[in-house]
Amino acid sequence: EIKNALKVPHQQENNKGEIQKPHETKIKLLICEGTHIHKGAIESENNVEQNLEQLFIKHPFDFLLVKFDRLDWDRFRTFSSIAKKFGWKFIITEKDAYFYYLLNKDEIYETMKNPNITADDHILILTIGPVKYRWQEKIRQAIYKEEKGHRLIDFNDLKELDSG
Repeated sequence: EIKNALKVPHQQENNKGEIQKPHETKIKLLICEGTHIHKGAIESENNVEQNLEQLFIKHPFDFLLVKFDRLDWDRFRTFSSIAKKFGWKFIITEKDAYFYYLLNKDEIYETMKNPNITADDHILILTIGPVKYRWQEKIRQAIYKEEKGHRLIDFNDLKELDSG
């Protein structure tokens, strides 16, 4: 476990002002970039969703390509929500699907349960060839276990997708 592995040498002064021998202490808290969630971040994502909705109402698209950071769960949720609302298919890579599957499986917050990679039919997973890695096997098994194998698509299947 990470928390047991993180140990830091620590020097401390005693009450006489003398430096004591360094000793190891376990890190009790680790704050990483992106963990500071505040109201502004939520409002910002709401603005993104509203602007996208207005764009799609004014200018219907046959398809839309988007690029966002895999770690941005809120942006993933926004695009998934928009796709679901407009009746579109939301296509993500197999590696992204596995990452989101792990978040769904070990959710820390209620908001990490939705969208659900194994359950949401509007999310299609773009596969590339046969299984080469253990993570590919795991995500494919999870999808097949839910009897959703039709959501695993090959690159060549893209041109056959029904746009309506």
